Amino acid sequence: MNRRITLALVSGAALFGAALAAPAASAAPAEDAPACVDDDNYGNGSNINGFFRCMSGRGVAMDCPKLDQAGNRLAFNVDSQVCDWPWVVGATPTKVTAGNAKLRALPLPIGIQGLNAQVTAGTTDRPVINALVTFTTQGGQQLCTARTDDSGRATCNASGLLNTVTELLTGYKATYAGVPDNGGASYKASSGSGTVSLL
Repeated sequence: MNRRITLALVSGAALFGAALAAPAASAAPAEDAPACVDDDNYGNGSNINGFFRCMSGRGVAMDCPKLDQAGNRLAFNVDSQVCDWPWVVGATPTKVTAGNAKLRALPLPIGIQGLNAQVTAGTTDRPVINALVTFTTQGGQQLCTARTDDSGRATCNASGLLNTVTELLTGYKATYAGVPDNGGASYKASSGSGTVSLL
């Protein structure tokens, strides 16, 4: 009898400890969650207190465990791949790498195909999923926006542009606004420039 009680207490304590350490899954996978190529964790570009866990080839939005009754949560550390104290995670650096896009001058209206950028974070340059990237001309006119997929890549096309071909051929800018400070943890904003060539 004592052995059963001890086993139940040990099992209950282990279960309680696991509940504190394990991240909580969102009620359902996000409808627009990107497909995954490997079983890994990725930073969530719109929520420092969550991440995407790849399960059966599908990105599932996860939340880090709660810190207190007020609902404050641990923050996801992209370098160590765990939920950690927000002040330990700190301001995570991000990097935007923009690629080459193609300008279509005819038929009118002018359009750009394949605006693209990759968003990575941390010292390990881990891809960031669900990061909102804004694509603009070098002069600041917005072309389009897109969210990053499981490889941290965002792509979009822009048409109906009133700009001159000369302005568009100077390239474009891709910007990730980051995630504001939340208890000491954040994703820093970053941007990168891409090239545009004639189609």
